[in-house]
Amino acid sequence: MHSILIMNVKKKSIKQLPFDLTLVVTHNCNLSCVYCYEHNKTTAKRMSLEIAKETLSKYLTEGDYEEVHISFIGGEPLLEFALIRELCEWVWMNTWNKKYIFFATTNGTIMTREMKDWFVLNKRRFSLCLSLDGRKETHDINRCNSFDKIDLDFFLTNWPDQPIKMTISDKNLQHLADDVIFIQEYGFKIGGCNFVEGVLMEDFDTKFEIIAEQLKLLVDYYLNHPEFDDPRIFAYPLAACENRENESRKRCGTGDNMVVVDIDGKKYPCTFFSPVSMSEQQLEEILSLDFSDPNLFIDKRCFSECYIYPVCYGCYGDNYCTTGKITCRSEQKCMLNKLKIRASAQYHGQRLLKKLQSSDSILEKDALTINAILKINQLT
Repeated sequence: MHSILIMNVKKKSIKQLPFDLTLVVTHNCNLSCVYCYEHNKTTAKRMSLEIAKETLSKYLTEGDYEEVHISFIGGEPLLEFALIRELCEWVWMNTWNKKYIFFATTNGTIMTREMKDWFVLNKRRFSLCLSLDGRKETHDINRCNSFDKIDLDFFLTNWPDQPIKMTISDKNLQHLADDVIFIQEYGFKIGGCNFVEGVLMEDFDTKFEIIAEQLKLLVDYYLNHPEFDDPRIFAYPLAACENRENESRKRCGTGDNMVVVDIDGKKYPCTFFSPVSMSEQQLEEILSLDFSDPNLFIDKRCFSECYIYPVCYGCYGDNYCTTGKITCRSEQKCMLNKLKIRASAQYHGQRLLKKLQSSDSILEKDALTINAILKINQLT
């Protein structure tokens, strides 16, 4: 998941599946990004060290999992840097029966010299992910003119393998390809490269055509730059569409191996379904659902009728905000997913064609991918 050292601790014969633990250390943020789905941010709410220690003590000693991925979020989590530092150093001083890693996503705008020195000292056991939406022009539109406040080289130097979290806003779709290429050529890897969650685009038909054009530009770019192998924006395991035997019906760890602990110690299914994002009425409805029931997460129409369902990733929070149901994707998200998957098929199709021209045989996975590409290209 994250390219950092997993701490060596006492071994125990238990399940191998990592558990994702997220601590909401603050509801405060120093930015107000145009696409933020956290509608209930406030300066007054922060997690205490006592609650943070109690939470980590529980998840580092209990449970039938071997590893814990511990993430800090907000708001902007580094507003609570003192809490994070003291908590991490307390964990490192003790012995636990779980492996663990520390991780945080930050907007990168409030990094002091003190913070940088501490993170450099501990970069092998704490990873920072930077939210960056592309070139200065795009990032400033999306994220409150904050580009010049970020020390890009600090992140690239210390965590060169940690992908950037990029969000695609409808405010600057006409520059999508330029923004992706900027991040790629700066030297970063690109991880999350998703369209804004939780809202619907206005004038969608026009914007859809712009996105299609931009994705074509990116297909051409990456085909002409093979040194950037398998870009994440096209990283769909297309062969899964042909082999659905081991298909997972869920799209994330919500209700299984993921929990979000809010500032008061209360548990929630994910960051979207938590107080900083949802109203009390919405949370009451969401928390009445049985998240342990795998059938709860199946969009039966998509599952039975759509060929690309195995690789059509989505967000249950986005579904809920745009359609009122956690399983039901909006028509916009459906069309955008098809567009991205079709672009991925074009990219991988050209890559495979070159591979076949220089080989007398193909792997079974390649054959499945070719069959998938042919069918995806026929989708409407």
